Amino acid sequence: LHKFQAEVGGALAGGTAGVRLLEPASAPANTTRLQAPEAFKSRSNQWRLLPLYRIFGSDELSVHAAAIRELVEPPFIQLAADDAAALDVSDGDRMLVSLPDGGSSVAVQVNSQIPAGCAGFAVGLPDADWLPPDTYAELHKDPDQQKEKQGGEDV
Repeated sequence: LHKFQAEVGGALAGGTAGVRLLEPASAPANTTRLQAPEAFKSRSNQWRLLPLYRIFGSDELSVHAAAIRELVEPPFIQLAADDAAALDVSDGDRMLVSLPDGGSSVAVQVNSQIPAGCAGFAVGLPDADWLPPDTYAELHKDPDQQKEKQGGEDV
């Protein structure tokens, strides 16, 4: 920048570069600062849904390509190991996710990176668009899976 000035901190050597068309709005004297959100507090029998982004399927266009669609995994819920143990589920089991406007059964994955009281789900997956982020859901072990496992057939 100094190369283009007549002197350091002075006017530009070639004259002004133009006219400012938009002036910044002056801030009102009584502006309030944005407050940080409350710290997370777990709720009994409810898990906060956290969005997880996947390489294949989370962006809006990748699932439209046939080659990428083959790599997209089915919907899942990831839980902390302690939460999974409390719900008596492990990797591969099915879980009923209940929301105020419906729900469905999805596979469980245990992930040590998920905080207790939270449940992670992949954003953008074609069959998981009913899971809204930053809401609370009730989780229950899928009773249909239990019946199938008791009959000797694993899901």
